[in-house]
Amino acid sequence: MNILLITHLYPSYIGQPRSEISYALHNFTAGWVKNNNIIVVHTLYPSYKNFLKEGALYQKLDSSFELDSVKIYNKKLFRFPKIYRYFGADSIKKLLIKINFTPDYIISHMYNSYSIGRKLSVFFKCNFIIGVHNTDLMYIHKKRFYKCLRQCSKIVCRSYSINEKLKEIHPVYESKMLIANSGICEDDIETHEYFLEKAKSWKNKGKIIFITVAAFHKLKNIDITLDALSKIHNKTWEYIIIGDGKEKENLMEITKAKNLTDRVFFLGEKKREEVLSFLKLSDIFILVSAPETFGLVYLEAMSKGNIVVGCKGWGIDGIVKDKTNGFLCEARNTDQLVCILNELCTMPAEEKSKIINETEKTILNNTNEIAANKYLEMISKENKIA
Repeated sequence: MNILLITHLYPSYIGQPRSEISYALHNFTAGWVKNNNIIVVHTLYPSYKNFLKEGALYQKLDSSFELDSVKIYNKKLFRFPKIYRYFGADSIKKLLIKINFTPDYIISHMYNSYSIGRKLSVFFKCNFIIGVHNTDLMYIHKKRFYKCLRQCSKIVCRSYSINEKLKEIHPVYESKMLIANSGICEDDIETHEYFLEKAKSWKNKGKIIFITVAAFHKLKNIDITLDALSKIHNKTWEYIIIGDGKEKENLMEITKAKNLTDRVFFLGEKKREEVLSFLKLSDIFILVSAPETFGLVYLEAMSKGNIVVGCKGWGIDGIVKDKTNGFLCEARNTDQLVCILNELCTMPAEEKSKIINETEKTILNNTNEIAANKYLEMISKENKIA
């Protein structure tokens, strides 16, 4: 099966740090390429001024490379400023003809590739798939995308919460909607024995280690977490915060104002391997971020036996089921978060063990391989091409 993925949400060079770009879509294609022919067109849009001034130069700078056996083409395309009209179907068509690649499926992730994917699918007479992320919900109601919604065979939502919100915006297309959550590398998941030991460790725990790993943006609601933790007085605890961003000064001021400097530790940005090491040492992962597409870090936390506290109706909701394999809190609801944290602090060790057992089951069913296979199975179902 020949699959073309068009998106700007993709690495543009080997070794690009995860702080710059998400590898979530690459995790899908790296799984698909084992049994299929995959081409990724990574779309780049220079400013209108630079395009007019140095358009020829930008075209010369188009490049290609291979990552985990996936062939990626960086294509610098054109967009009209302010009105967000994106063009590039002809340029990509010429590329595909040149490399003799005829797609069976064209998958466009992110709103700025929808129209391009639709036009190419008409030319190649192949299946057209739309991938919807949280940002796309701000644009997908606009009339210029109606043709794309009508002509696509499937609409792949990147989380349960996005699927629910999209059904409210376009209920007529509900039958086309699917959910494709991200997975995690199976090698990152700890052993069954580790999960058993993590569960046992709650029996006589003297100090709880809370942790958050995130960019310091307002939508991450780390300020709410600090406020909630300042009201937890019935248990000894520490809070590790990994990340950086423009909200750092504000968060540090909140920490100081609430007299938490001896229990809250800002560690800055860390490499992924270091993050996973800290997650092994922590007990409860908190990130009540909203809006949130998904957030691979939730799965990483679960893979290390953390009890996860996420945001109701966003991101991890749908994989985390409240009070079963984690907890869900309403966005920016400090009182509710305080109740959840108090419940976790006072809950019998046996109950926490049950949650960790469910966490292990959940993470084993959300590996990269399982996620990639499920995505392809869903988009090929009931289509002529299999």
